[in-house]
Amino acid sequence: MIIFYTWEEFEKDIQRMITKIKKQKVQPTAIYGIPNGGLPLAVTLSNHLKIPMYLNFEEVVQQVRIPKELLIIDDISDSGVTLLKLFCINLFTTATLFIRETTKFKPNISIITISKDPWVCFPWEDKNVVDKKRTRT
Repeated sequence: MIIFYTWEEFEKDIQRMITKIKKQKVQPTAIYGIPNGGLPLAVTLSNHLKIPMYLNFEEVVQQVRIPKELLIIDDISDSGVTLLKLFCINLFTTATLFIRETTKFKPNISIITISKDPWVCFPWEDKNVVDKKRTRT
């Protein structure tokens, strides 16, 4: 099964995420989007929240006063391995649009929980490529 996530859903969920971010004890002063899936989300949040987005993780870590001020964004916490491997993740604030029930990493903020079965096709992805990838897995 494939979930074809739309731009309209994305815009609605961005607003939900912004509400959750604003309720955090420590407000972000910088955003880092994990390539590739986290970048569209990071750009959008950076524009809405009026805080800078960085493309280089080492650079952004040096810019924040306290680690929780860094908001690390990804599109989905699928297995959780990416988030766990790349960072001393518990030091930072993390957010994803989707979280899989079976993930090894639970972000501080997530919007939609899904089971282990569906594949999510985001609006910035090529649907034809996703269909081919999905049929191979």
